[in-house]
Amino acid sequence: MPGDHGIVHNQYLVHVWLLLFLKHIENSSLYPVNLYTKTLLAPQLCSGVVLDCTDTDKERLVKLRIIHAPLVPYGEALTIQQKLRELRQGEEIPDTLLLLEHPPVVTLGKRGDHGDLLLSREILAQKGIDVAEIDRGGQITYHGPGQLVGYVIVNLYHHQRKLRLFVERLESSVIRYLAEYHGIEAGLSEEHVGVWVKDAKIAALGISISRGVTMHGFALNINCDLTPFSYIIPCGITDKGVTSTRMLTGRESDMERARLDYAGVFRDTYGYSETEEFSWDDLNILISENRTG
Repeated sequence: MPGDHGIVHNQYLVHVWLLLFLKHIENSSLYPVNLYTKTLLAPQLCSGVVLDCTDTDKERLVKLRIIHAPLVPYGEALTIQQKLRELRQGEEIPDTLLLLEHPPVVTLGKRGDHGDLLLSREILAQKGIDVAEIDRGGQITYHGPGQLVGYVIVNLYHHQRKLRLFVERLESSVIRYLAEYHGIEAGLSEEHVGVWVKDAKIAALGISISRGVTMHGFALNINCDLTPFSYIIPCGITDKGVTSTRMLTGRESDMERARLDYAGVFRDTYGYSETEEFSWDDLNILISENRTG
């Protein structure tokens, strides 16, 4: 009937508009992780289900470059990320994972509220803690020695152009690492971004995306002093706590070993078939070679 045809046609137009809108968001300069994790993730993911790659994914994801570093100032790491993202956008380097630690620093994402800083910048500076405002999704968090930080410079074209799928696997890699190497059962929250152990956050996540390539990533509390989290309202959440593998197990972890172990879990979770590993000192040489090559 003509009336039915009109309804179908209108539904089609709405569907097309929605697809175009989502495509516009995905190609924007900032794609907040929580847009997906709070509204579109399947409820069953909140139980800590680990996602594996399909055979098709494994055929497409060939090489992963892993950069290991002990302690890197936040500003220096941010500059390196930006350079690597430009190179990845030009297909001059493969997908790259940076694994490192930072000296004490508080970072505010695009949704960060300065009211979540419970101490002034001057007092934080006296305590040896810097403050940085950055372009990732999410709000406010703390980085410090003993925290495993992973920055992912990845072309989403090789992840079916789906940020949601990419983020789900990033969360899954952290959950799997905690289970395999620390015996900790972690999962997701239906309300909040990140990886949780009951009501305490153990890993924060925040991603930005530009021209289809990601930047930033996750911060997993291993041995870090949790006291500085009391100087802020982490991720704007007032009724939850933070924890670490040391707090949960009573054991101190070797951070170099943690980087190596997590790198293997990340590789397997995403299905890369080949990896090449470098130190932080190699980075400037690699970047220079790509710039002049």
